[in-house]
Amino acid sequence: MIFLRLLKFNTLIALLFVINSTNAQIMPDFEPCIGSGGSSGLNNLRLLMATSPDGINWVRTNLVIADRASVADAVRLPSGRIIVYYVAGCIQVGGSAQPANHIKAAITDDDGLSWTYKNISFNNLPTGGTLPVDPNVLLLDNGDINMLVTIDPDQTGSQKPCTYTALSIDGGFTFTLGNFPVFSVANTDILDPENYRFGNGNWKLWAGGVPGKNILGISTNDAQSFTSQGEWCSAQNSYSAQECFVTADVILYNDSMYKMYAFGTSSNGQIIRSLTSNDGNIWTLDSTVNLIVYPAGGVEDMDVWAPTVVKLNDTSFIMIYETRIPVNAATNPSDLVVTPPGNITLNVGDSLQFVAKAFYNDNSNRDISFFGTWHSSSPAIASINTTGYLSAIAPGITAVYITYQGLSDTTWITVSPSTNIERKSNQLPVVNLYPNPVKEMLYVDIGETGCLKVYLKITNTFGQIVLQETISESQYIKLPLPSGIYYVTANNGHNVITSKIAVEK
Repeated sequence: MIFLRLLKFNTLIALLFVINSTNAQIMPDFEPCIGSGGSSGLNNLRLLMATSPDGINWVRTNLVIADRASVADAVRLPSGRIIVYYVAGCIQVGGSAQPANHIKAAITDDDGLSWTYKNISFNNLPTGGTLPVDPNVLLLDNGDINMLVTIDPDQTGSQKPCTYTALSIDGGFTFTLGNFPVFSVANTDILDPENYRFGNGNWKLWAGGVPGKNILGISTNDAQSFTSQGEWCSAQNSYSAQECFVTADVILYNDSMYKMYAFGTSSNGQIIRSLTSNDGNIWTLDSTVNLIVYPAGGVEDMDVWAPTVVKLNDTSFIMIYETRIPVNAATNPSDLVVTPPGNITLNVGDSLQFVAKAFYNDNSNRDISFFGTWHSSSPAIASINTTGYLSAIAPGITAVYITYQGLSDTTWITVSPSTNIERKSNQLPVVNLYPNPVKEMLYVDIGETGCLKVYLKITNTFGQIVLQETISESQYIKLPLPSGIYYVTANNGHNVITSKIAVEK
């Protein structure tokens, strides 16, 4: 059992970090449904997360973002918040499942460690039209979020589904639709738009509606309207000569290169491929297949498709992709794992964000940080709120644990006084890091260490080591790292302290 829990812990991206700022997480409006609701429509579709060090080679996390969900598209805000918009076929409110068939959002403020879920509202819906579906989002220069959606303006009438634009000025929760479609083609269904703004007067849209191909639209007026360029092929699919790879997402890969993520048929069902372009006009299919369905893993079945990709930094990418829910998918957790685990020592005034995962016998896992019930056995020593955010209040020992669907997991917290501590020779000194955020030079203040050496290790949000140093005195350390969140671990051979820093270039 201990070995099993270590394996599960190693699948988490969470690391211990002590922070002094206010918890930025937001409370969920609902919990995603778990498992299949049938074989039709959204009922048998699932959104999963994968990670990558280069945006090309991907590693499955088996983390289920949502079941009975489809057509995800993500945006990363300047604050670091990632919002994944998708169409939900089912949500849970108060423990009961409810049909949704509406655009919802999964939100993470810690690069995919924990997730909360929010309703999305739309103003100015067209009279007689369908609800918006197929969300596709783009962050504008002024910080507003532009969303393209599919709407059938008259449902059973002669008009075909087409693309509307919507704008949010409240951080991505409320959108106002434009009065008229921005992209429509006579006698053709325009579905699931993907758009990217390559620069002033160069806004492209790739829409579905033609099997195995896209319909290309171009806008020179900042998405107020798109002009059809006809059928468009990203790259020919050698497995099926009549098909192209269908565009799902486009990102800025580096200062001079774009990546397009697409999907198409193969001998292994639908697969995910990437393409590269220097100008957004000519695309070259990358030689590496990004993702092929892996039914033996237990969490996906038949196909993988419709990816959306977020770049965290030059060595960290997140993909949310779609698959089918296996017939034998588990719906009840078999174990809970809280991170950070074990025995933790904090000082009075310190704060700590816990993350909790539920693990299932089919190898899937789900973040339940917002859906379990957090407890502290001695709230006067350390209190914990409903999102797992703990505050150390007074010296003493308390048990912190979460309960969810009849299971629990516990971590012991020891709170020490914040001042006038007599430090033993093998005790790790308090490590202060500043400035934070840091641009290039980080000052590491390790206090009085005597003859002790302190080993510093810096990891990114996926646990990859990006820098290691051994120091015996306080000093400046150069950080040749891209912008992002990192964790600095100090270890003197007896004790370990980990702190969170932000690098801003």
